[in-house]
Amino acid sequence: ALLERVRAEAKMSVAAYRTIFEQSTDFSARKLTLASDVKQGLEEVIDNLETHIGNLRTEVSSLQSTVETLEARATEEAKRSEAKRKDIAELEQSNAMLEQLLEVLKPSAPVKDKDKGS
Repeated sequence: ALLERVRAEAKMSVAAYRTIFEQSTDFSARKLTLASDVKQGLEEVIDNLETHIGNLRTEVSSLQSTVETLEARATEEAKRSEAKRKDIAELEQSNAMLEQLLEVLKPSAPVKDKDKGS
């Protein structure tokens, strides 16, 4: 009778451990499925972000090219503007010298006689 009781308790213990094992296996399977779903979702997010990063890099490259072009144009325009400024300064200086020469030559210019022609 004692052996039967020990045997019954051993069967109950084995059944309890089997139940715990099966429940823990089910729990871990659910967790694995959930983790797999989360991982797949995160991989999709990563792919989308990498695509977005690629697009942004392309846009940055394009904008850098535009900036370089605009800077080159601005530099050329500044050079042309400086050259024009120098030309204007030289022309103003020449004009001033010619005006001074004209002022010097005016008093010595011969006066035309209006009475001779009539």
